[in-house]
Amino acid sequence: MKRLIDAHPDAQKRTFLQYEGGKTHVVTEQKQDYILDHNQRTSVLHSKGDFMGNTQRHKVPVAEMSQLLYHELLQKFGQPHENPKEWFKFIESHKKLKKTSARLI
Repeated sequence: MKRLIDAHPDAQKRTFLQYEGGKTHVVTEQKQDYILDHNQRTSVLHSKGDFMGNTQRHKVPVAEMSQLLYHELLQKFGQPHENPKEWFKFIESHKKLKKTSARLI
């Protein structure tokens, strides 16, 4: 049995209480389509070697994702600045999260 316990229409997020095999689970779902579409549109704007604004600033946004996915990855890999290689590998293997067409690793 699945029962809605919380909904945030602006974030397209819903939380359910789910009963399966005598166990209770809390499941949160969030649509990612609008984020993935935005990433795909902006990925063609940035490529390797591009500058952003002032030529002293060589950093380009790498990825954009929902808060749910970000916090799940935080638990799995730790902070991005502490373990950039694993974060970049994950983002590189999920191309739709990338905001740049440059190779990350």
